[in-house]
Amino acid sequence: MSAVDRRPIVSWGQTGYFGLDVAMLKRAAGSEKLVLSFRGVDQSIVDFTPTHETRTTLEKFTHARGITDD
Repeated sequence: MSAVDRRPIVSWGQTGYFGLDVAMLKRAAGSEKLVLSFRGVDQSIVDFTPTHETRTTLEKFTHARGITDD
């Protein structure tokens, strides 16, 4: 990942990295809804739901990297 890719999207945000295999990426790209659940420091669960449609972006990402079947 280049330095440009690591720039924060917003000043108040926090970046986290996690492992993602091709099968999981394809499932996310084919889904109708994406919700990420995180466990907070106090052990509470926080759900993140994107405010815009993500399917097209994930499909473009998989196509651009040649990791799709179609």
